[in-house]
Amino acid sequence: MQALKQSTIITIKLGPFLNKVDGVTEEVLLTPPVEVSKNGAAFAARNSVTAVSHDAEGYYAVELNATDTGTLGRLRVKSHDSTVHLPVWQEYMIMPANVWDSLFGADVLQVDLAQMGGVAQSATDLKDFADAGYDPLTKKVQGVALVDTVTTLTGHTPQTANHTAGIAAIPTVMRGTDGAALAVDYTPVRAAKLDNVDAAITSRQPAGNVTVGGYAAGQAPADGVLVAPGNKLATDVAGKVSVGVNSDKTGYSILGVKSTLDNLNDFDSLTQPVDVGKISGSVNAAYNLKATALAVVAAAAVAGTLSTV
Repeated sequence: MQALKQSTIITIKLGPFLNKVDGVTEEVLLTPPVEVSKNGAAFAARNSVTAVSHDAEGYYAVELNATDTGTLGRLRVKSHDSTVHLPVWQEYMIMPANVWDSLFGADVLQVDLAQMGGVAQSATDLKDFADAGYDPLTKKVQGVALVDTVTTLTGHTPQTANHTAGIAAIPTVMRGTDGAALAVDYTPVRAAKLDNVDAAITSRQPAGNVTVGGYAAGQAPADGVLVAPGNKLATDVAGKVSVGVNSDKTGYSILGVKSTLDNLNDFDSLTQPVDVGKISGSVNAAYNLKATALAVVAAAAVAGTLSTV
């Protein structure tokens, strides 16, 4: 099937016209009548008045005018004279000019958007698409047309200066969540105290390790918190620990110089006086333990209560 451009004048070659008796002999001296059927409609004489003429070997030149080719779709052209020749016919497809020119000429195929997502689009919709883009509220496409330079925006004065000059200076005053300035409460003096917090806390830590016997349920040693206030360890600035009662003396040592400790090792309770604060609840001065022991022995001998082993 040949393609013809819609609504154009064209001359086709219709044939071959052959003798009805032998079906071989070419009929070259005919003036055959020609009819057309447009897209399945009834046959009718062609509209063109240009005479049909023989071209060669039984083929005839037949002109079709814009009316003959004005209906899109199938076009059948035929000629029939049962007394002279066999039936002759030819099928054509009438195409829009743009499609025909795109296929056989230098034109480009024009594609118009009729629907988007199955929804018909009007010319206004398509213009909105091209001019403004997609707007989810109106279900239309909104956009911005790109240009090299913005000159004048309608209703506005062109701006050429540095626009940052119109921006107010960024505030340097710290403000709370209520917008109030913190300068009254957060003063340089108080800020300096915050800077010294770490050093102050470090200086008050004990100078050595403190071993704690136990922790409350749910507390880990990393918590560093004792069970009750009565069990807390009181420390001074130097790191000394004050202990109320300690029944376990394991690991303790006596502080002192060597000469003092040597004197303690040489202590003889029988020959050296001992400063005793009280004996049986009575306040006493210095006693000589040796003399006291001799007196006790002598008294026992007199009383007859002394026994020897």
